[in-house]
Amino acid sequence: MASGFECARIAKVMFPKTQFAQPGAIEDASTIITPTDTLDFQPITADEYVILGCRLLEDYDGGGIKLRFCWVSSATSGSARWVASIRSTDVGDSITASFTWSTNEQGVTTATSGTAGTEVQSEITFADGAQINSILKGEAFELRIHRDYDHAGDDLAVDARILVHTLAILEV
Repeated sequence: MASGFECARIAKVMFPKTQFAQPGAIEDASTIITPTDTLDFQPITADEYVILGCRLLEDYDGGGIKLRFCWVSSATSGSARWVASIRSTDVGDSITASFTWSTNEQGVTTATSGTAGTEVQSEITFADGAQINSILKGEAFELRIHRDYDHAGDDLAVDARILVHTLAILEV
């Protein structure tokens, strides 16, 4: 598999018991209602999370992965800080044991487009090995995403809304 190609399937979107991103939808201004599913991350007093249940494809060549997604906000200026981490959940891994997500966190700060409601693309890259929790091709994993609202680089005072249909996991 070559760089830039999809290397994992997202099977499920899961929400933690607390501090989770709110599922939402955006409707366009046309006469035909075409809602777009979103994950809404608010600038509140605690980071909000969403977890994606995934499986690395059999033709993954190694070398790392990147999470790519688009998001929108009603702001015309400011940036959002996005952070992601990976946990192996394949055969032999304890899915009930406590896991320290921050062990392999990677992040990116992305500015708004300058026009309210206009999509912006963010990418978070993970090196092969420890940064992807040593998952191998064909194995299951969870990918946790959160907006680090209290990071110095996040100065967006409104919701940042990930467009669910744009979530992709690509080979580096």
